[in-house]
Amino acid sequence: MRLSLTQDQDNLGSFFCAIDPGALRDPAEFRDDMDELIDVPHAAPPVDPASPVLVHGEAHRERARPRLIGLQANCHISERR
Repeated sequence: MRLSLTQDQDNLGSFFCAIDPGALRDPAEFRDDMDELIDVPHAAPPVDPASPVLVHGEAHRERARPRLIGLQANCHISERR
């Protein structure tokens, strides 16, 4: 992969690894620990009282929520013939 204007390669690389936590410990305990990990920053006082403390991904999830809900259809439309 070349990103620079020289003939040399930029020597970039990536590594991705997914690990199933259930293979290492009880899944319920893992979920409890993750809940606690998320609760700690949420309990912190925000710098701006109008903006709560968020963890990674929460702002994106809130922006995506209208797309996840989908279109609202009037149930009476499908009943017409």
